Amino acid sequence: MKTRDLIATAISNTFRNRLRTSLTALAIAIGAFTLSLTLAVNNGLNSYIDETIASVGSEDTLTVTKPTETVEDGIAKYDPDAASGMEAGAAAMSGSGSVELLTQDDMNTLRSIEGVSQVHTVRSVSVDYVQLQGSSDDDRWVLNISPGIPGVSLPLAAGEQPDLNSQDHQIVLPRDYVKTFGLENASELVGKTVELGVSDPTGTMETVTAKVVGVSDPVLTSSSATATLNTALTDAIYNVSAKGLPDDQKQRWATASVTVETEDGQSIEDAVSQVQQRLSDAGYRGQTINEILGQFRAFFDAILIMLVAFAAIALVAGSLGIINTLLMSVQERTREIGLLKALGLTSRRVFALFSLESIVIGALSAAVGIVIPAVAAPWINHALSNGPLADLPGLTLISFSPGIIAGVAALIIAIAFLAGTLPAARAAGKDPIEALRYE
Repeated sequence: MKTRDLIATAISNTFRNRLRTSLTALAIAIGAFTLSLTLAVNNGLNSYIDETIASVGSEDTLTVTKPTETVEDGIAKYDPDAASGMEAGAAAMSGSGSVELLTQDDMNTLRSIEGVSQVHTVRSVSVDYVQLQGSSDDDRWVLNISPGIPGVSLPLAAGEQPDLNSQDHQIVLPRDYVKTFGLENASELVGKTVELGVSDPTGTMETVTAKVVGVSDPVLTSSSATATLNTALTDAIYNVSAKGLPDDQKQRWATASVTVETEDGQSIEDAVSQVQQRLSDAGYRGQTINEILGQFRAFFDAILIMLVAFAAIALVAGSLGIINTLLMSVQERTREIGLLKALGLTSRRVFALFSLESIVIGALSAAVGIVIPAVAAPWINHALSNGPLADLPGLTLISFSPGIIAGVAALIIAIAFLAGTLPAARAAGKDPIEALRYE
């Protein structure tokens, strides 16, 4: 029997009992469906994180904090100079945990570290409310704010990035505030003046005005209600909230941003790694935007592992189904096997015949388990982007790639082949005379 005839016979034999074959293929197709969909979601999320890093982050920028001293079990010792309140919020955003406030001496130390070309202080500030200039007091809204950092850009829906070196007060508001202020689109908000209510240490409310230079789209690194300020506006808000404090108390910061310089022939990755090590030796922690977003990756990867485990259980159950189906087929076709061997079909060919049948079942399962989610993915992504994920523009949650499709298909077929080796070996090992006598 030629190889072509062997394949044709295997396909024909697979569909002798269509119901049994279909149920067996469906069992393993469920595992293929779960696995392919899980990998596609993971691919979509990681692609979105990579795009976010590329758009908002700079490879040569590090966010620097000074961790507090901890004992062996990780509990921090009390430090009167540790960041607290709104200063601690900036550290929390970078995943730094409890940190000490950076002083002017710390800034001088950072500037002296080899490989650091620029140091930018980052104050942590807050406001009580925001409103359009000239609007009534009933149109005041809560707003989270964050200082702009050199080298970090915002994904904009309209306008431009804040100029950190400008002496004018500039702010980039989140896209959510377009409708909040009763406007039609993001472009209408650009150029307007907003008033920010700030309380001084005595509780007296003061107003700081700022020009809206841009409207941002939300990203994973911040809340959808977080505005970004330039340095002049940040300092103005801080001066109000810190009014009356001694000058030495004002010269403290929760975080700093440093720019890494590279030498001739040195890659940016090596330069950043060396500076991070020098910062660590000096008692500081430096993180890139990629490392900060790595926390999101870790969370998504943990979910991925759980879903892959569920898919593995389904695949094991499906492979047992293949074994059972082919064993029953071998039992039912015992005399046929004996006749084929009597006519000269070798044991190797008999093994190949039943192995091909298992491969056909695996290919059918892979086709069902991969094609269905791949075809449905565009409609699902469209529904999600206009519904629960509307606040994350650019996120394609389910993203199939040729690698995912080919990898899952190859895995399912390999599992089916391995599951079919036991029935195939049993068929190949049958004695032709005994097989022909089988009733």
